[in-house]
Amino acid sequence: MVLLGFYCMVQRMVGVAWRQHWLWLVVGLTAVPLATSMQVAVSVTPWCNHSIRVRMNPGQLTPSGGASAVEWVSAVRDDRLFCLTDKCSHSESTSGYTSSPLPFFSAAKGDATSVQLWVWFSRTRNDNFVAPEGIAPPDPSYTKMFANGFVITQPPPASAVLMLSIYLDNVTAHSLTAATAAQKSWAEAHGYTLWMANVGYVCTTASCGQAPPPPPVGPTVLLRQPGAILEECTTESAAAAAGWAGILSIGNDTNATPTTIIAHVTSGNLIASVLSNGTVTFTRLSDATRLLWADATFTPGVTDDAAYWQMGLGFTTHATDRVHGLGQLEGTTSNGGCPIDGKQVGLPLARNNGTYELATSKFHVSVPFITASRGYALLVNHPGGGSVTVDVAGQSNWQLAAQKQLDFWVSTYSEATSATGADRTQELHTHFVDTTGHASRLPDRATKFWQSRLRYRTTEEAVSVAQRMGDRNLSAGVFVIDFFNQRVNGDFQMNPVCYPDPAALASAVEQHVGANLMVSIWPNVDPTSYSHSALAAAGCLVGPDVDATTSACRDLIWSKYVKPNYWDRGVRAYWLDETDFMKGPLSCGSADYCGRLWLTTWMQLFADGARSESQRPLVLTRGWWPGAQRHGGVLWSSDIFSTFSELTAQVPEGIAAGLSGIPYWSSDTGGFGCPTSPFADNSTYMQELIVRWYQFSALCPIMRTHGCRAGVAPQIPVSPPSACTVGQGPNGSCGENEVWSFGPTTEVILTKYINLRNTVIAPYMIELGQNVTAFGAVTMRSLEFEFPDDEKAVGVQDQFLLGPRFLVAPVTTQGTTHRSVYFPAGASWVNYWNATDVIDGGADGVRRDIEAPLDTLPLYVRL
Repeated sequence: MVLLGFYCMVQRMVGVAWRQHWLWLVVGLTAVPLATSMQVAVSVTPWCNHSIRVRMNPGQLTPSGGASAVEWVSAVRDDRLFCLTDKCSHSESTSGYTSSPLPFFSAAKGDATSVQLWVWFSRTRNDNFVAPEGIAPPDPSYTKMFANGFVITQPPPASAVLMLSIYLDNVTAHSLTAATAAQKSWAEAHGYTLWMANVGYVCTTASCGQAPPPPPVGPTVLLRQPGAILEECTTESAAAAAGWAGILSIGNDTNATPTTIIAHVTSGNLIASVLSNGTVTFTRLSDATRLLWADATFTPGVTDDAAYWQMGLGFTTHATDRVHGLGQLEGTTSNGGCPIDGKQVGLPLARNNGTYELATSKFHVSVPFITASRGYALLVNHPGGGSVTVDVAGQSNWQLAAQKQLDFWVSTYSEATSATGADRTQELHTHFVDTTGHASRLPDRATKFWQSRLRYRTTEEAVSVAQRMGDRNLSAGVFVIDFFNQRVNGDFQMNPVCYPDPAALASAVEQHVGANLMVSIWPNVDPTSYSHSALAAAGCLVGPDVDATTSACRDLIWSKYVKPNYWDRGVRAYWLDETDFMKGPLSCGSADYCGRLWLTTWMQLFADGARSESQRPLVLTRGWWPGAQRHGGVLWSSDIFSTFSELTAQVPEGIAAGLSGIPYWSSDTGGFGCPTSPFADNSTYMQELIVRWYQFSALCPIMRTHGCRAGVAPQIPVSPPSACTVGQGPNGSCGENEVWSFGPTTEVILTKYINLRNTVIAPYMIELGQNVTAFGAVTMRSLEFEFPDDEKAVGVQDQFLLGPRFLVAPVTTQGTTHRSVYFPAGASWVNYWNATDVIDGGADGVRRDIEAPLDTLPLYVRL
């Protein structure tokens, strides 16, 4: 039988009241595929707002100066150590628990002469407990010991936990009683209850005389590993903190059944119960709904680095769930670049019945966060490689390629949340940002139209476009200079041959269109670049790329390069392209262990810099990891074809991003096109496609045009310096990508939707953005998210809502001038273009055929 070393921590602060409950267990775990005994430490922690965090670590607990704890447990014949109270003690002479004041220890086997015990005391506990529905009540003595947390009724001292050490030359009940009497008396006199849990080891007389080690919270037990979960919750009402209230060691109970509760932890409306077979179950208390249970497996020696294990995490559900989230996942026949060998398609919003890679690639942005239709959220805090399989019933199996510690978070909604409506799922997203960090407010200008193309090769070319837009009374919030704006990557400054005065360029763009200047910066550092020697000497490079996972490297790059060369010259926004899965070893570990964390730290470099200048950050990226929302992140869906099928795929991809905790999302309006695109900007196909894409993008969280198609050749200048003509397309540019590039008739329609964005949607996004920051509000929503009790809304993925107000039904099929639109039950809607057209969804929902001529987007406003 394999041993699982298991400890639980419960601690929560509400005002000045604390709850603390830490527990060390050794229980049977048959799921671990090992032939020899091992220990696994597990912490179960109430996180803020009806959430619980679980961590599992297969490292051995080895107290200094002696053998490991698992060896010591094996050396004690009784195999049981219990708390030193009159409510939960154990006697060798009986088969159950007794009321004797202290446990009885039989003599240690072998040559050991002494045993060292560490004893912890905590404040008064609360013995109230109600077993979850469907779970067998625990033994009464367990109920007393693992009651509903330990409530500290007064502010704790500097250390809420008192540790005393006991040394025994002979392991007998008499010597144990004598050794603890003085400590117990002192503790109780100072307001502590002796909820003793003990860990010991066989030692010699000499080693037992050493100073007692601290509670075992070091790296072999509980890791502060890199990931998405903040070490402290971000709400004032409840915060997780470090500390111990006790440790308990228990040997394997061969008489226990899988439904016997060993311990339980509550956080608001959620209870986690630890069963005797090592399973952790989660139950919502308000309606006694059993949500899911978790089992883990650990396999050593299967990774390239011996420091890591391959870990498995399985979540079983009690009923069928529709699972949403997991990121912007796109089906494609190509793994990168602009595919020419097949179509790209959006996957169903419900992730059931699929297997998904955890590593991020160009079109595949994986986020290990899901919400389920029965009202719970799950985040697996693994920023490395692996896969997740979701079956038809919504049960998920996670295979982590390299880890040191499993770390996952489960949440449910509060009892007070409305029984119907979007409040339930929205509350889960609020809990998610409380755990991973709230989104920073974007600059107000970011909510307006973004102008971009591949690419503006010189200052003269960019300013001429901005001036031409200004002459048409077109405004923009962001004006983008794409890649190859440096001499070589890693210079971290714009090429002075092409952009001699970045400050003058930024000023001209703002003057003509009112936009902030955004510049593309890749993470590659060329050996001939100005920064290469300094970054290499500082240990800030991983192969050809920046390693931003250390604060020292981030500070160096910002202070020495980005701030003086970009920020101080008027560049206020940054396009971090090529932000895919980092493949090289990083300061945090191997790529399979923490490769996705690199992205968030790369974004943090620029965001922290903006915040240091008292400005809101704005960062465009094509990769994502939970927590990126803290850094002004905007995700875009990468280099996509200019086709109607690709436009069709963008709708569910954008919705899925929103359901995965990504608040700001965009696509290349019109499609990137790729140099191989057969459709010129002035072709009939492209003229229709660009109109339908502008309509869609105008109602997305971010509206941004970009492209590399067979467009009109750039007119000013005709022949830029040769140093400025590198990159894709003829002479380093793919041509124009402005409203006038598609002909005068098309220009009128595109202008209509830019004005709609700038005058109506942008102010709404500023308003919605306040709720994004405060509550993690989902911006691009599925109908099911907003109307979860409307069965007809389930599975609709060619419509969406922008916030709760706008119902959007984009036209994504060539030649279509009308489309079917579903109006969910329980709401009324008015046509944005025709105030007399009011549609009531009624009690059952309504589906109507809506006229949609080329210049009209089916758009309805909620009444």
